[in-house]
Amino acid sequence: MGDTFKLPFGIYEQVLNQIITKKLRLNYEDEAVLENIDEEEASKVLSKYISEVIEKGLANIKDNGGGIQKQIQLCNDLIQHIIEITESDYYTELSIDNQAKLLVALLKKKNSIHAVNEKVVL
Repeated sequence: MGDTFKLPFGIYEQVLNQIITKKLRLNYEDEAVLENIDEEEASKVLSKYISEVIEKGLANIKDNGGGIQKQIQLCNDLIQHIIEITESDYYTELSIDNQAKLLVALLKKKNSIHAVNEKVVL
């Protein structure tokens, strides 16, 4: 492996993963500054990192022909794992509905444009 596999110099503030660990081994002559993840900030730091990993995984599913249902299944599998690890049923209610819909708004039906449109006869 040549220098192209080495990490460039700079400031990272990146969670140490297997890729970075391998690349750091190639930079044996250089100094890596590492810090422990602060326990108070761990949920914020780790959730940001895992969010990026999940986003890439979901994009990979899409790019390889998987539909929205397969992406929802991955998310619900992760939620199920959280339920098992935390031993809390609270997260069950956070599972994504298979309808694959977003709630965009909640309007009073009596006076909304949607109510008027329903009354229009074509």
